[in-house]
Amino acid sequence: GTDVRRLTDNPGIDVSPACGGPGGLIAFVSNRHGSPQIFVMDSSGGGVRRVTYRGSYNQTPAWCPIGEERLLAFTGRSAGLDVFTVQIDTQQYTRLTQGHGVNKDPTFSPDCRMVAFYSTRGGIFVSSPEGLNQQMVIPGVAETLRWSR
Repeated sequence: GTDVRRLTDNPGIDVSPACGGPGGLIAFVSNRHGSPQIFVMDSSGGGVRRVTYRGSYNQTPAWCPIGEERLLAFTGRSAGLDVFTVQIDTQQYTRLTQGHGVNKDPTFSPDCRMVAFYSTRGGIFVSSPEGLNQQMVIPGVAETLRWSR
């Protein structure tokens, strides 16, 4: 289209945008402060702020898509790759996976009651946003998961 415009202009790498945050917020990954971390900005590209401060390599942000919940799921590297959530206003982190293979590419269900993610344990898993009741729902390999409404 003709209405394409650049929203970031930083010497760092800005990638993996996730639209649909409350109030039109966009989450993205940037290495502008060193290692890749999750940032948010408004839909005009203003108000950029960092929202993750833990982990050395955070990626693949996904919004909880309902209401004004300011909750993001993301893949983070601590000892390995695991799935986390962060409430961006309070900085409350929840680790959904730990010590169970490589876990990545989270996405919220449309009602935010479940998080789906890929795991090297054998396929696509779902769990509660707290990481409870993890169950494999589809065997195989997957990347860049998105929940269909």
